[in-house]
Amino acid sequence: MEAPDRNHEIRRLTPGHSRGNRTRGDRLLQDSAGRTWIGTHAHGAYLFEAGATREVRETSATSTLQSDSVIAIAEATAGEVWLGTDGGGIVAIDARSGTTHRIHHYPDTPTSLSDDYIYALYRDRSGLVWVANIGAISQHDPQQQAVVTLFGATGRPNASVARKCLRSPPCPTGASG
Repeated sequence: MEAPDRNHEIRRLTPGHSRGNRTRGDRLLQDSAGRTWIGTHAHGAYLFEAGATREVRETSATSTLQSDSVIAIAEATAGEVWLGTDGGGIVAIDARSGTTHRIHHYPDTPTSLSDDYIYALYRDRSGLVWVANIGAISQHDPQQQAVVTLFGATGRPNASVARKCLRSPPCPTGASG
């Protein structure tokens, strides 16, 4: 029998414990730098890099990531990873610096996410990032900071393209990007 290829080695990772229970990792992504991102059911996200696992923490004062369910993970651009959460919008992480910001739905800003319950994230070959939630499927262009909702209600006539509000705290009413 042939020896296993080290590139296909399977390891058991135990990123953390909560009240004596092991954290369940539901989502995985290997980014362009070879880091492995692990999304959990109710304990945020972990990063496996250089043989060590560490908890991903938000850099904002109102961090809730440690108790969020991470439903989806995608690399929006080289070095920026998005974590789609179950009710907390998207946590965008600059993998180099570790800084984070939340991308949210803002009721007074029709060009924001249509919903904070993110069910899928996907970056296609052209670099567009697709965002799916219970009410819509949207497309985000990282180069132009533009978003278009292709299906679902967004409060925008004919799902028009506009600049997206990507930073916390919330954009003022009527502001974009």
